[in-house]
Amino acid sequence: MKRTLYLMRHAKSSWKKPLPDRERPLNRRGKEAAERIGRELVKRGITPDLILASDAKRARSTAKRLLRAFPTHQRALLQLDPALYDADARKILQEIARTDPKVRQLMVIAHNPGISELAALLTSDRSLEWLPTGALVGIEIEGKDWKAIEPGDGELILRLFPRELE
Repeated sequence: MKRTLYLMRHAKSSWKKPLPDRERPLNRRGKEAAERIGRELVKRGITPDLILASDAKRARSTAKRLLRAFPTHQRALLQLDPALYDADARKILQEIARTDPKVRQLMVIAHNPGISELAALLTSDRSLEWLPTGALVGIEIEGKDWKAIEPGDGELILRLFPRELE
């Protein structure tokens, strides 16, 4: 059975106000980029079953804006996961392992460096070691349950960068 994992770095955030890091909002470009990625996913017929997002404001907002592009009946379930904030690749993989085996398409929205490191680790593709803000990659995993995924198990099937979609 094939599973697809979509890894997304939160969209561009604002540094205008001195706020705690978890509370930084998206800036205008970030809001637009998240919605653009959402529209592109809809256009390609991609509908994740579940979105796991860091509970940081910029990651939550990225997920919510991305979901706006989906028709109401196609919106994925959104779960906020505090463990994804500032998580390294191994920690993100641990959170993915907790996913219900019924989920076939999972999206994780988190932060660098962890989210990019995980993309590179799963695909053995070093060009993914530093994803720009708002970038999304799709990784196909053949015949493994979420808890059995290991480095090198994935094949890169999608790479979406907001600037390329303008």
